[in-house]
Amino acid sequence: MPSLWLDHVAGRRGAVTGRSWDARGRYDTVVVGAGVTGLILGLLLARAGQHVAVVEARTIGAVTTGNTTGKVSVLQGTRLAEIGRRHAVHILRSYVEGNLEGQQWLLRYCHDRELPVGTAPDFTYAQTESGVDAVRAQYTAARSVGLPVRLVPELDIPVPHVGAVTLDDQAFLDPMPVLHAVARDLISHGGDLFEHRRVTSVRSLVRSHILSTPNGKVEARRVILATGTPILDRGGFFARLTAERSYAAAFRVPGGAPAGMYLLPISPHGRCARPTTVVFWSSAATVTTSAAARRRRPRSTICWPGPAVTFRGPRPPIAGRRRTTPHSTGSPTSAH
Repeated sequence: MPSLWLDHVAGRRGAVTGRSWDARGRYDTVVVGAGVTGLILGLLLARAGQHVAVVEARTIGAVTTGNTTGKVSVLQGTRLAEIGRRHAVHILRSYVEGNLEGQQWLLRYCHDRELPVGTAPDFTYAQTESGVDAVRAQYTAARSVGLPVRLVPELDIPVPHVGAVTLDDQAFLDPMPVLHAVARDLISHGGDLFEHRRVTSVRSLVRSHILSTPNGKVEARRVILATGTPILDRGGFFARLTAERSYAAAFRVPGGAPAGMYLLPISPHGRCARPTTVVFWSSAATVTTSAAARRRRPRSTICWPGPAVTFRGPRPPIAGRRRTTPHSTGSPTSAH
């Protein structure tokens, strides 16, 4: 079952056409993965004058980007605290600076192309006293690198809570129109985009690399992986990752949803609220059986009686989960 974003765009997206696979050539750079990271990187390289191709195993935004909550936030649950526990403050600062630059680039891009973006404060909140320490740790980590976060004792949401940390003026959007705009810009700058071309291996030569797909080979001076999970067996990731799946449902609630984005990161159930829709999803769980999946249902009517269901279904399996590091956390839009 497709995600909320992919379900919304199915059958209505504008065609993104460019050079055919048979007309491919030798590239300066091939980017593997056509999510927000891969497509934007391809566009920036094409703007800089490189001959670039983005190669995607499925379709644009089919995996991580098309299955996020659409938040473009630097707060990111308790991620800053997690990085701060394992790394020096200058590494955390570099991570935040990179995320801020990426966030602002994306918002400028959307503004220039009149793509809809909403803004709201982002909250990471706790429901029990045991979660307060995590909220305070996130606050401390964010303040240590200059983010103007605040601790908030009371929230305007009809769910149990005992405090939160918030960051104002964060953004949310539907990622699919953004991805298709970036893809069209990539092609207009001379880049190539190939969907349904799964890269299965990369062979390094003296001055180039050969990427193999079931449909043929492509050559490039450099290769950049922008996939959710590294596809090359370098680092033993096949043994360190486990398949996980999250389950989501969206509702229009009487009177409208709270004016903010709310994340409960240390609970069996997450909640992400926007001005007109509330999205509930269960935490990522190891993929088991379909019967077990059917028993995992978002608890919607506990807080809002009489909601109108607009979407329900599993998010596609996440290829894996590993401990957070500055090199594995991804872009702001893939934070949750």
